[in-house]
Amino acid sequence: MKRSTLHWLGIIGLPLVTFGLIKGLQRDFTKPNYEYFADMAYSPAYHAQEPNPVFASGITEQLPVPGTLPRGATFFPYGPSEEDNLRAGEELVNPFKPTEENLKRGKHLFETFCAPCHGFHGNGDGPLIPKYPNPPSFKTARFRSIKDGSIYHTITYGKRKMPSHASQIKPEDRWKIILYVNKLRFGE
Repeated sequence: MKRSTLHWLGIIGLPLVTFGLIKGLQRDFTKPNYEYFADMAYSPAYHAQEPNPVFASGITEQLPVPGTLPRGATFFPYGPSEEDNLRAGEELVNPFKPTEENLKRGKHLFETFCAPCHGFHGNGDGPLIPKYPNPPSFKTARFRSIKDGSIYHTITYGKRKMPSHASQIKPEDRWKIILYVNKLRFGE
């Protein structure tokens, strides 16, 4: 190219490029931006029950990887069997001390979840008793021989007529209930 052609291209082109940049960089905050390569922003989402060609199984809802736990969950290596209940009694130890704060929390939870059947003093005379068989009194010799780990297992899985409370009571709160139950059964 000739030097004069480059000169005229610069004189005409530079203002055009400058004007284009100014117009392109101006933004109206009341309107959405232009989208370039929007294929990542609008990827197709499959519903849980829909077939999905991406996975080898063809289903969208995948099982979790074996051995994983949901966020916030704790590992509890015992099943719902009576053998595991006895094993839990031998292996599990209450990590909480019977402080005033822990006993207060345990009492509150006991009165909320346990007293309707077991009664407020652990005598097995709660208000639901006329409709269901009596639960054991905490003051019997048999109940006093039950270890904390077995009680924790029973709260977690339930036993006989008692349902599981695992979904309602957090693991640390189960131990605090046991502190309060120990106060009732041993008079500590």
